[in-house]
Amino acid sequence: MAKIRRHVPSFVDMDEEPETVEFTTVEELLEIPFVNDWNRDEDFFRFSIGSRKNRISLLMAEFDKGKAWYVVGHMENVNDIELPDWKPVYKE
Repeated sequence: MAKIRRHVPSFVDMDEEPETVEFTTVEELLEIPFVNDWNRDEDFFRFSIGSRKNRISLLMAEFDKGKAWYVVGHMENVNDIELPDWKPVYKE
């Protein structure tokens, strides 16, 4: 079973561990509240996966046709999850 741990930037001081949720399908992943919140922005473009080579992959939220991106979470066991591979797009 795959799981995602919510990404919290290092400058945020938290007293508890970031939320971790298990999922088996893309649909379940996209229904997780801390994931689903990202696609409410009008410039939201898509979710993608950064680096499938390591045991940990990143779930990325892309905006402005991929010209802006943020790490949503750190995922494990996502070999069967069908999302585009993340590739940075640079503003012209």
